[in-house]
Amino acid sequence: MALSTDARTPSLTRDDPRFSPVYRTLLSHIVTGESVGIEHYARMIPLARTVQERVHLADAAHDERCHLVSILDVARTLGLSTEWADDDAYWGPVRRTFKEAADGGDLLACYVIQDVVLESFAVTLYEAIQGGLEASVASRVAAIAADEREHLGHGLEALRNKEGADAAELRPRVEIANEGVARILAGWMQASDCTALCGVCARTLGSCLKHDLDLIGVDLDRTRARFISLYGDALRTLGFTPSAVTRWIARLPS
Repeated sequence: MALSTDARTPSLTRDDPRFSPVYRTLLSHIVTGESVGIEHYARMIPLARTVQERVHLADAAHDERCHLVSILDVARTLGLSTEWADDDAYWGPVRRTFKEAADGGDLLACYVIQDVVLESFAVTLYEAIQGGLEASVASRVAAIAADEREHLGHGLEALRNKEGADAAELRPRVEIANEGVARILAGWMQASDCTALCGVCARTLGSCLKHDLDLIGVDLDRTRARFISLYGDALRTLGFTPSAVTRWIARLPS
């Protein structure tokens, strides 16, 4: 079931001097996230055990590529340049955690990291921002959010259908994903300023975008709660007990 989103009238119009820096930063964050998605799915393809699984992973990588192209097109239409920063204090550790799993041939861990944690994160953020964007941008973001929900569903289905991928097998993979990825993302989504300024904001604003999210109606506390809820639902779908899921979520930054 999709998370509900609030219908909002965009308050940040093109004649506002804050429009360009805020939209440039938002679009750059999406560019970075989609670039990471392409990288991750591409790393997963050689680990697939069947031709059909390779096809599914290649399709997912292509979807991320289409998202990236769509957002770059939006930026060009708005007359904005974009930046990307995938080796900062946040994306850097996330990518390293994924790379360790991929280098070790652990496709199950890769699925948990990319299709459970990161897709829950992407769905939550895209659904949170789309209601406060101007219509031409919101429609693109809404389409991407729908695709990411499909990736989340396909990833959960793949894990549930994999031979030997029961809760006991998945538990150590969730431990890795929870500690090396979900904790970072949950901390990044806290309403307070980031401990370290992320790479995109440093390049586009020189300060944290969180101060301007109210211009598009985003409540970070509420958004973070939605991420944790969606992530927890995904873990329960994989067969983990509510108590196990609660323990993992309790270890996320509060």
